[in-house]
Amino acid sequence: VSGTRYLVNTPELDLVDLLKVDGVKWIEPRSPMELFNNVADSIIDVDTAWDSLGLDGTGQVVAISDSGLDTGVDDHNITGDIHHDFDNRATIVNWAGSSPDDEHGHGTHVAGSVAGNGARSSGNIKGMAYNSSIYFQAIMDNFGQLQTPSNLSQLFTQSYNAGARVHTNSWGSQLSSLFGAYTTDSYDVDWSMWYHPDMLILFAAGNDGMDANSDGRIDSNSVSPPATAKSTLTVGASENLRSSGGFQGTWGSGWPADFPASPISGDRPSNNSNGIAAFSSRGPLDDGRIKPDVVAPGTNILSTKSSQSSSTGWGSYNSYYLYNGGTSMAAPITAGMAVLIRQFYNGTLGMSSPSAALMKATIINGATDLYPGQYGASSPTTREIDGRPDMNQGWGRINLKDSVDPDSGIVSFVDNSTGISTGENLARMFRVLSSDTELRLTLAWSDYPGSLFAGKQLINDLDLILYAPNGTAYRGNDFSYPFDDSTDSINPVEGIAVKSPSPGWWKVKVEGSNIPRGPQHFALVASGNISEMMSNMMLFDRRFYSID
Repeated sequence: VSGTRYLVNTPELDLVDLLKVDGVKWIEPRSPMELFNNVADSIIDVDTAWDSLGLDGTGQVVAISDSGLDTGVDDHNITGDIHHDFDNRATIVNWAGSSPDDEHGHGTHVAGSVAGNGARSSGNIKGMAYNSSIYFQAIMDNFGQLQTPSNLSQLFTQSYNAGARVHTNSWGSQLSSLFGAYTTDSYDVDWSMWYHPDMLILFAAGNDGMDANSDGRIDSNSVSPPATAKSTLTVGASENLRSSGGFQGTWGSGWPADFPASPISGDRPSNNSNGIAAFSSRGPLDDGRIKPDVVAPGTNILSTKSSQSSSTGWGSYNSYYLYNGGTSMAAPITAGMAVLIRQFYNGTLGMSSPSAALMKATIINGATDLYPGQYGASSPTTREIDGRPDMNQGWGRINLKDSVDPDSGIVSFVDNSTGISTGENLARMFRVLSSDTELRLTLAWSDYPGSLFAGKQLINDLDLILYAPNGTAYRGNDFSYPFDDSTDSINPVEGIAVKSPSPGWWKVKVEGSNIPRGPQHFALVASGNISEMMSNMMLFDRRFYSID
């Protein structure tokens, strides 16, 4: 939000008087921030990409804002006095005005999921981008309180200047009154991504999922700011697949007040990788936007343990690793995958600055649809997931291989850095070679920051339209027949999926419906058994023509 900001401690009754002061445009509660607390790599198909594509994070810098990073390992063999899994790869910046030692343990566990190299486990327990460099911003003080700046863009600008192009955050607002709301913190995230279009910022959705009305289904609208920002990649938690170690009780035995009814109460947290973690915050947001964007494993995640912390999380493993759970664990796993995707575009394909929109579209386009979830489709009252996208899974569970190197077909993309204005469009042609693979297209853009006073936060509205060989039209985010009679004007992500596309030439078009703050850059990703998307094509309806 432009202008001067003030942090005021005042009785609630005085707020009316503050609103009468000339120049005061907005007042909101300053929420205290809280943290959102080896099998996962195979669930999201990262392990195959390590081997087949040679992706490990080399040459990439990932930023992490969290409690701290273990700097208290008393071992003269470890350079820099740091957990061996991060040796020689971490830069730590102290934001909280106190020691960055991780007495809480949260930050060290998060960092391990992103970029731990498994040095203390012979490489068996390692993060997604295990050879990347870490820029760690320690934001917890000695009293266990998060000390985030009043303008969050300071965090992102600092790390951007240090070379980070992926920034992950496993924390958010404590206030339930702000669930689903677009706040100044949300604005700061969108501002940062608008002015740094090649930096992808991720936030954990929150751990406020609960079944308050005891109907056997998790309640809606519990995503915490800043995860309510438009352009950020908001990550919810799916279940891991682990039958031993960590917490092996049921949701009902561990959190009886939050999950009192079946089928949730009797379910175990890590017994079905197609299920959503019960605690994972759900959408939609107050203006109707889809959040979370995606989900990733977030239960019984085994990662690095801080030597300075006495916490055992969800269960001890040994002196160097422990189990933990939360969207806090899902977000860094996704961030590590984002680092690998950036390495793929940057290193493998030679793109100097792939946009955040391209990374986001790539992740969403390859996500696995978990419908109907782990409780079956027969009962709408207990069905966990309604489809792709929905308020529980977003666009699905992340999958690296399907995002960049699917077994069947290819991935084609456009990373548009010139932008389009109102009334303009960009069109591409491609050929569907076979109907045996689903055709997917995903459009994403980093939108201009929203208005705190508005009921709808989307500023620049793009539309995605697809035309089949027979002229049938499909519109982005219209997933019910006839697929072309509604237009999405609230989400900065639009998707189209055609289960059995007809072979032949297809046309996709991105239109600038209303761009008051343009031109608007965007990214478009397509996958399936298709040819590369091409422009400036002329198609003929027959081989020969007569000339009179």
